Parts: sequence; structure tokens; C-alpha cells
Amino acid sequence: MMRLRLRLPGLGLALAVATPGLSAQSLIVGIPNADVTPKGAWFITHESQLKPIGDPPGWNTFQFLTYGAGFGTELALSFVNFGRPATGNRTIALGFKTVFEQHGPDRSAWDPRGTVGVMVPKSVDARGAGIWAYGSGSLRLPGWRTRFTLGPTYGTPQLFGREKAGVMAGIEHPLTSRVSLIADWYSGQHDLAAAIPAVQFNLPRDFVFIAGYKIPNPGAPGGHAVVIEVAGIIAR
Repeated sequence: MMRLRLRLPGLGLALAVATPGLSAQSLIVGIPNADVTPKGAWFITHESQLKPIGDPPGWNTFQFLTYGAGFGTELALSFVNFGRPATGNRTIALGFKTVFEQHGPDRSAWDPRGTVGVMVPKSVDARGAGIWAYGSGSLRLPGWRTRFTLGPTYGTPQLFGREKAGVMAGIEHPLTSRVSLIADWYSGQHDLAAAIPAVQFNLPRDFVFIAGYKIPNPGAPGGHAVVIEVAGIIAR
């Protein structure tokens, strides 16, 4: 999610694991998930990445607003890399995500879903416009309810710091109706190339709170960071 955490890495575009009321999440932690904002609903996500120690310490944020357009599609407005100290890579983006899933009485217990999405980022730091495109497939293990997500991704420097194609992967496992273990990962050595394990808490009124830790891939920039996300439906 459209993250953002599009979470985009924390991006997201464009968070949902346990209950039908929370199936509007657009990200796992930083990669798009297999759920979609309900038709006519507005869904908002804020993500902070905190480096309380380091040289220098820092705070980076990602904001995503999605609208359920129907037909398995959500539209997204995203504000990426706004923080302190300034990243020099601030971006405003428009995009969409479409989820394909089975319906009806013959729906498989594996709940297979396919996801495609595109984001068009425009740099506010004189780096021009670019693109982020991705696709994924996902399955949920019957009985366990664990969902695995895997797919290709391609992005330009406005989001990734460099032009890069790679792979994104995620896992979502509900422990209870209110608590889930989640994690996602981008391959490579770009700005979003990291693994983020986290715990998700489902809150009242269709909101979630996520606390995680960003572990950059070897050779990737950015460093380690504490990741905090708050997301939910603000209007229907």
C-alpha cells in the first residue's frame, strides 16, 4: 500500500488479515496486499519510519489516500518521503490497484487472488516523473489462514532511488481476530530494498495499528528503522 508501504516500502499504494471489516487495507507493511478498498469508501494510511539513533537520526513519512472505485479497483493519492532531515526525494503520486478474486459457492479454500497496479510519481525535488508497476499472486493456506504473496515489480528513481526491476514478497498470519504477524520484502539494493517484519493490531471502527522494524538488504541505502503505521476507513 497503494504501504504505500504505493508501503511502497514502506510504500504502499495506492494494510488485512483477520476480519471482513478490515479487508480494505492496501498494504501488508510496505507492499500492496490482496485486499481492496470497498466501493465508495475512503481509506487513509500514515507510515512513519523512525531512526532514533544514527548519523544523523531521522524521521521519514509516507501517506496514502485510496478510494474504492468498484470492480475490484482502488484509486490512490500518495505522498512519499516527506520527513526530517529532508530526503531530497519527495514525491506525489497517482495510481491504482486492481484485485482479481473468485466469487460464488465454488470459491476455492485457497482463496487465490491476483493483483496488478501502477503508480505515476512526480518528484517535487526536480527529479521529473516516473512509474512504478507491479503484479502479484497470492494464496491463503486452508485452516491456517496464512496468506503468501509474491510478484514482480519495476520502478524508476522517483520512488526507488534508481531504475530497478525486482521481486516483492509478503506473508500475513492471524494469531487471533485482533492480532496478526505480517512481513514483506523487496529484493535488490534500492531505497525500498528491505524486509519489514511487524505485528498488526485490528482496532475498532475499521482501523489498524502496525509496529515493525525495517531491515535493509545488504548494500541497500537507508539503514535500519522502526516502522509505525496507522490506517483505516475514514468515510463510506
